[in-house]
Amino acid sequence: MAKILKIAFMPKYSRRPPRILLLGPPSAGKTTVAELLAKRYRLTLVSAESLLEDEIRAKTARGQIAIEMMEKGEEVSDKVMGKMVEERLGQTDCKVSGWILEGFPLNEAQARILKQQKHTPTTVIELRISDDAVFERSEHKRVDPSTGKVYSLHEEQLKAAPEVAARLVTKECDAHDAVEERLKTWKDFRVKVGELYLSLIHISEPTRPLYISYAVFCLKKKKKKK
Repeated sequence: MAKILKIAFMPKYSRRPPRILLLGPPSAGKTTVAELLAKRYRLTLVSAESLLEDEIRAKTARGQIAIEMMEKGEEVSDKVMGKMVEERLGQTDCKVSGWILEGFPLNEAQARILKQQKHTPTTVIELRISDDAVFERSEHKRVDPSTGKVYSLHEEQLKAAPEVAARLVTKECDAHDAVEERLKTWKDFRVKVGELYLSLIHISEPTRPLYISYAVFCLKKKKKKK
């Protein structure tokens, strides 16, 4: 089944390259899932977080603005994030191979920005985890202000890089009260998701290989019915 799905989903076999939007609450594992999907189905992975890291490493004006905001414990503005996403989705590899976008949009305002950019997803996949899991994962999340890279305190690689571990900080948006607010924002956004995106697949998080194959299987069935 996995092999059949992979062949059927490859961009060269479809009239239009797939454009997948991956949504979910804070700390739902969207980055990990997006990486697995992109690798299995040969899609261009577009991670809002990685785009931000690239801007910071390149010392661009946007990157400097982002650093200043993160050092204050603030989220990077919707406008700045939206511009980075727009430029990336407009590149050739995204147009030819299709893309999977994660980390954007996180709220209705960002979703409107994406819509204005004419980057309409062919499918939207929603990850679902419990509120307790959201708080637990957020509690262990740290960010490197020098690169913008996000880590979990459970990651083994931090033990081999004490200099990185020493400079990690907790963003204010990952504090318990802030996570509560972000979770509320997601739940409010979730109400609008059905209005914004008609092709929505609900997926629970536990068994990754199974639900990735199932998600794409559902995608193919929905596209055939249209």
